[in-house]
Amino acid sequence: MMQRIHSSHLGIGGCLRRAKEYVFWPGMHSEISQYIQSCETCQMFETKQQKETLIPHDVPDRPWTKVGTDLCSFAGNDYLVTVDYFSNFWETDFLENTKPTTVIRKLRNHFARYGIPDIVCSDNGPHFSCKEFATFALEYEFQHITSSPNYPQSNGKVEQAVKSAKRIMKRARNSQQDVYLSILDFRNTPTEGMQSSPAQRLMCRRTKSRLPTTPALLEPKIPMSAHAEIKHNKHQQCKYYNRNAKDLPDLEHGQRVWITPKRNDPTKSWTKGTIASKVNIRSYEVNTDEGQSLRRNRKDIRIHRGKNEQPRQPVDLDIPDSKLDADNPNTDKSDQSKESVQTREPIVSNETHDHPQIHIPQHTRSGRIVKLPLKYNDFVPT
Repeated sequence: MMQRIHSSHLGIGGCLRRAKEYVFWPGMHSEISQYIQSCETCQMFETKQQKETLIPHDVPDRPWTKVGTDLCSFAGNDYLVTVDYFSNFWETDFLENTKPTTVIRKLRNHFARYGIPDIVCSDNGPHFSCKEFATFALEYEFQHITSSPNYPQSNGKVEQAVKSAKRIMKRARNSQQDVYLSILDFRNTPTEGMQSSPAQRLMCRRTKSRLPTTPALLEPKIPMSAHAEIKHNKHQQCKYYNRNAKDLPDLEHGQRVWITPKRNDPTKSWTKGTIASKVNIRSYEVNTDEGQSLRRNRKDIRIHRGKNEQPRQPVDLDIPDSKLDADNPNTDKSDQSKESVQTREPIVSNETHDHPQIHIPQHTRSGRIVKLPLKYNDFVPT
């Protein structure tokens, strides 16, 4: 009967509404829900998971401590964008080609100008995940961190810098203006919610532009409130982002999972695999059933619910009666009390019948302890 109810794979809500009109058996709701959750066809074509709460990057203590880099294309040309996580100061470099040696040469130029950073963040492109870049990181003694594939949000700072660079280049090209003057104006513009510009936070001074500037404004000055303002902006960003976000449970080694469909997959079907290891906070190495080893973010991994999966054991919690009533506002207290007395056989201790202690060891299917109401404390079984 459950196979007939779920023959069209309508989902839990639709199948339950359909079943309630025709059939009934004890525990029908939970059995149908568990049957549908273990359906591999439904899991294979499931929608994306909800977003998780935001985990922002730590605010560096000084400029150019942590930088992000990425490649972008504009008007048929390739560019390398490098951004500082503290000052939001970014650089754009034209690339003759996307070979690792070309990318490394551009980064060496920036490191010679601003210094060697402690951490460099990037994606898993072939120009960053190659042996040449690993040798470059070892030679210059910086830590190279990569984001999860198909999850550019984890390196959102450089993604936002790419958007800003493309927007400035598009407008400068359309208005036939010098793109470098537009970039100069952006670097000298105070950031929203802050009292300093990217150039001030990186170089502790304003840079001269075409606007009339007094010599006093060009004098070096350390923006003391920059660190606190950056933390405040991150806190506000997390506050609004986490309104509709919820963390997903951690995954264990050997756990069966589903991996989100690839972008170029026309079938949009999830792939089955097994957790191999945990790479980062929300990044896992997954071995697919096809023999591939993929790294994915937790948002792109769904827990596999097989038909042979054992249900969770009820937890023995000492929950007061008031809490039980609050968790079940639709429960009729009188009906629940009658069912407890008539169907649950209490165990009475060896004390006197004047003050007996009644223990109800039974649990509900959700794991709650079944307790008698206080008015039945004087009940003595025969």
